[in-house]
Amino acid sequence: MAFQWTLLKDFTPTNQTITVPWLMALETFGDSSHLKIEATGSWTIADGLLPACAPDGLSGLGLPATQSVIEDCRFGALLGKLGGSSASHHSPADDATGLAAGEPFPVGAYCVTEIPGAVHGPLFIGFNTLARPINIAALTVTISGARP
Repeated sequence: MAFQWTLLKDFTPTNQTITVPWLMALETFGDSSHLKIEATGSWTIADGLLPACAPDGLSGLGLPATQSVIEDCRFGALLGKLGGSSASHHSPADDATGLAAGEPFPVGAYCVTEIPGAVHGPLFIGFNTLARPINIAALTVTISGARP
């Protein structure tokens, strides 16, 4: 299956302090059935008590799983969520066979995901931590869409 990616948006929150669970990065997907999300940048969590994070998060911290949105994803990693609310920290279902609306998923530095059929937007970006504030030094999220 070949994809011809089209740039939908560059989302670049820089030098911001984030206290909310999710940031709206893209309001609608147009006619795309798949998204490619690429990210670069760095941020600190809880006023810099931990080392700076990059999109793939921090490895080897040994923090309790209750401090993360997604347990099997590195702490502080970039997350995405298709549809749903900007206020929800809904955890993914253990028995999920595919991505569901409003359910967070790992993005990291590079991600390709299929958009569930009933979801038309938005794409939210968040971080794999329940701690706040998050201080974004720099973040660029490039969002492209395709329909095979």
